[in-house]
Amino acid sequence: MIYQTITFTAKSGKMQDARQLLLELVAYANKNYSDMATVEVLSNINGPANRLHWLVNLQSLGDWEVALEKWSEDSEAEELWARIPDVFEDDFETNLFRVES
Repeated sequence: MIYQTITFTAKSGKMQDARQLLLELVAYANKNYSDMATVEVLSNINGPANRLHWLVNLQSLGDWEVALEKWSEDSEAEELWARIPDVFEDDFETNLFRVES
């Protein structure tokens, strides 16, 4: 099992728009990529209130590579993703995790 996280910081006054955009992206990803991944949006219980996290759950690194390639060729996904700079700072952080247990 592989998890990818992308942590975003919403711009000042843009948290509602930021959350809505990620939820749109999640709905799109879960509809069009459900054969290889599930995606969720997480919000902080503690820590900075203006942070949101994109969580992708995949079975393998191979699935991650296929999904990434498919996403990069998906014009509708790219249109949604192009709205990220409108609502988020450019300090996002991305990580891949492997389940050890």
